[in-house]
Amino acid sequence: TGQTTPLARRIPWADMRNISQTPFKFLETGVAIGRKALSLEQCTHAGLILVDEIGKLEVRGLGWAPCLAPLLALSQTVHVWIVREHLVKEIRRIWQVAKTEVIHVNDPDALQKLITACIKES
Repeated sequence: TGQTTPLARRIPWADMRNISQTPFKFLETGVAIGRKALSLEQCTHAGLILVDEIGKLEVRGLGWAPCLAPLLALSQTVHVWIVREHLVKEIRRIWQVAKTEVIHVNDPDALQKLITACIKES
């Protein structure tokens, strides 16, 4: 639709209650639009689903976590998930994703590797 909306706002460190708290306040409208974009209804005919990012919130069952399992059931869809390196193993375990290709963002050939992986999977 071309519609944009903020997903979150950064919380100043001084306002954080504890170190385990995420440094963001997620906005209801942004989360709702994100979940709608990642809904099975919206993605059923998608050739590519890109999620930036799957992180600590999702590991705890929050954020985009409720949307992911239904999307993995789409057999003709390539998934590209942005995941911090230290969480890759945990994300694979939670969503039982055995077949993966990890492309490091600082790899000078990252874009070509991503394109190749997407073509190979489609």
